[in-house]
Parts: sequence; C-alpha cells; structure tokens
Amino acid sequence: MNKAAFFDLDGTLVSGVSSERMFLKHLLQRKMLNYGDLFKMLLGAINNLSGGWDEAFRQNKYYLKGKSVGTIEQLVQEFFAERVNTLISQRAKEKIGEHKLKGDLREFIPSEGEKLRY
Repeated sequence: MNKAAFFDLDGTLVSGVSSERMFLKHLLQRKMLNYGDLFKMLLGAINNLSGGWDEAFRQNKYYLKGKSVGTIEQLVQEFFAERVNTLISQRAKEKIGEHKLKGDLREFIPSEGEKLRY
C-alpha cells in the first residue's frame, strides 16, 4: 500500500518566499492572466476582507476561475521544475526522491494551505 508524504513549501522547503506569489508571477510571465483576471482577484479580495487583506488574498483564487484544470496542472508542474525546484535544498530533494522511489504520493502545501500534487 502506497503512502502519502506531505511537505510544507513556504518557510520549510523554500525559505523567505511565498510560492503563491511566485506562481502568480509565473502566470503573468506566461501571459496566462490578463487584466480581467487581476480585477476578479481584487474584487474577490474586497469581498472577503473580514479577515484582513492578507487573509483575503491568501484565500483568493479568483484569478484561476475559468481556466482549465489541465492547463493549471501543466503550469504548476512547469513552475515546480523551473522555479521551486531551484530553491529546494539537496537534502530535501533526496528525501522527496526517497518517497518517489517508494511510489508514495507527494503533496506540497504552500503557506496558504492549498495542496499541490507533484
């Protein structure tokens, strides 16, 4: 029976950087977001201000609305390969590799709490 291994990205595997913010920048660089997407994100944050600005943006995924799941999954894998992988220490990569060899499901959780499968 395979197991699942959970890895905390922000502050553990990747220090000092928010993977959510890096992914947003990645989407902007790939021209996968437009002004309408950013406007939806801002409106979503304004509608969820009860917990403050940080919380409103942390829970806000309106910029992904209307995008295909397959496209987002492909962009997440590309993002991991190009950006996140370069920020993870060799020791952590070895530990992740051990789980991969065992066939374990690997889940990466940014500080925002949304899991990313890789």
